[in-house]
Amino acid sequence: MSCENKKRAYLDYTSEKLQAAVAEVQWKRSSIFAASRSFSIPYGTLYHKIHGLYSKKPGSPTVLTDAQECDLADTVRVAGVWGFPLTADCLKKLVKQFLDHNKMKTKFKNNTPGKDWINSFLKRHTLVSRLSQNIKRSRAKVSLETIKNYLDNLATTVDGVPPENIINYDETNFSDDPGSKRVVVQRGQKHVDTVMDHSKSSFSVMFAGAANGKMLPPYVVYAALHMYPTWTEGGPDGCRYNRTKSGWFDSMVFEDWFFTIALPYFNGLRNDKKRIIIGDNVASHLSFRVLQSCMASNISFVLLPPNATHLCQPLDVAYFRPLKKAWKDTLSEWKKQNKGCIPKHIFPRLLKKSLVKIRENSETNMKAGFRASGIYPLNEKAVLKNLPGNADEPKTGETAVTSSFSEQLIIMMKKERFGLAQERTIPRKRRLIDVQPGSSDSEQQAQHLLVKKIKVETEVDDDTNVVNPPKVKGEAKSTKKDSMLATRNRRPLKNITNRK
Repeated sequence: MSCENKKRAYLDYTSEKLQAAVAEVQWKRSSIFAASRSFSIPYGTLYHKIHGLYSKKPGSPTVLTDAQECDLADTVRVAGVWGFPLTADCLKKLVKQFLDHNKMKTKFKNNTPGKDWINSFLKRHTLVSRLSQNIKRSRAKVSLETIKNYLDNLATTVDGVPPENIINYDETNFSDDPGSKRVVVQRGQKHVDTVMDHSKSSFSVMFAGAANGKMLPPYVVYAALHMYPTWTEGGPDGCRYNRTKSGWFDSMVFEDWFFTIALPYFNGLRNDKKRIIIGDNVASHLSFRVLQSCMASNISFVLLPPNATHLCQPLDVAYFRPLKKAWKDTLSEWKKQNKGCIPKHIFPRLLKKSLVKIRENSETNMKAGFRASGIYPLNEKAVLKNLPGNADEPKTGETAVTSSFSEQLIIMMKKERFGLAQERTIPRKRRLIDVQPGSSDSEQQAQHLLVKKIKVETEVDDDTNVVNPPKVKGEAKSTKKDSMLATRNRRPLKNITNRK
C-alpha cells in the first residue's frame, strides 16, 4: 500500500482571528484552552502569543529587510506602470547590483537570487508574472492633455444620449494561424513541434456594438477581385460580404457598411434623440456621402484621438480579446481535421462558430468596453488611471519610490516613454557604388569610389559645359526601337570563346 505524506496544517487562521482569541483570554472571558478550541488555533501558538514568546515571523529570515523589499517592490510597480516592466532576470540583476554595492554577503550564489526567491518575493508583495504586450512608441506617447481634451469634448457630445444610440465600430483581422499553445512533453526535449498548416493570410471583418451591449451584424471583406455565392453561405445572421484587392476596408466599402448596417440600425431606434457613432480617425472610414447622411439623420460622427484606440476604443478594450481566443480555438479544431489554409467558403462557418462561443458574454463584454473606455457611463477616471503620471490619481508605490530612491527613476522613464524633441534628420540620397561583383569593399573604399565618381562626372560637365540642355523645338523624339538599340549597345560583351 502506498502511504501519502500528509502535510501539517500551517497557519490555518488569519491575524484578525488570532488577535480576537488573544483578546478573549486577556480580558479573562475564557481560558487559553477554551479560546484555542473556539477559534481553532493551536494551544501552543495562543500560549506563546499571550506570553510574548517567539514573536518573530515563522520561517527563515529574508535576505533583504522589510523596508528594502518594499522599496524594491515599488520600483517594480513603477517600472511596469511606465511601460518598462522588469523580467525575472532583470529583477535578479537588480538585487545582485544592490547587494554588491552595499557589500552584503548572502546565501545566494554569487549574490544572485534564484527562482525560488523570486517566486517568494512576488507572493510577499502581491506581484505576479505575466506576459507583456508590445505597443509602439507612438501609442505610448499619448499625453494626458490629449485624452483630457477628448473626454471634455465627449462629455458635451454624449450628454443626454441613451446607451442604445451610441455605437462603436472597428475592423479587425482573423489570421490563418492558431498560434502556439502549452503542451505536455518529456523533460529535456529540445524541439517541441505541432504539425499544423498555417499561413500569413487573413480576413478583415468590421464589428460594431452599442453601449447597451447589442452587437450589430459583422461585415466581411475578402482579398479578391470577384465574389462567389459560396463565400457568403453559413455565416452569422445578417452578415454582409464584400471584397477589395488588398482585403482591407476602403472608402467605398466603408460607405456600403454604413448604409447597409449602421444606418438601418439607427433608423430602427424608437426615439428621436441624437445618435452617436464612434470610430478611429482613419481616412478610409470617412467620405462625403457618409458625413452628409449623418447630418441628415442627426448622427454625430465622433473620432477617437490618434494612437489611443487601446485606451478609448470599447471594442479593443474588452471585446476583441475573447473573440480572438475563441477564433484560435475554432481554427485549431478545424485544422486538426483538415489540411492547408482556410478556403474562403469555409471562413463564414468558422466565424459563426467563434461568435457562438462568446455569445453568452458578448453583451457583458461590450458594456464593459464602454465602461472601461469612459464613454458610457461617462467617467474620465476610467481612462486616465491607465496613463502613467496622472496627477489626479497617483499610482501605487510612486510616492514611495520618489522618497526612497530618487526622482531620477521616474524622469528617466518619462524620457524613455515620451522621448525628447529631436530635429528631423534629412535622409541622404543613396548612390550606387562602382564595385566589381564578387569583390568586397570597406566603408573607406566605398567613400573613395563615390568621391572618384563624383569627380569624374564633374570633369565631364566642365569639359562639355552643358548642364541640363533645353530641348530644341521640333527635335525628333527617340523611338522605342532607338531606346532598345542604345540599351543593347551598353550591355557587356559575352565571352565568345566559351561558345560551343
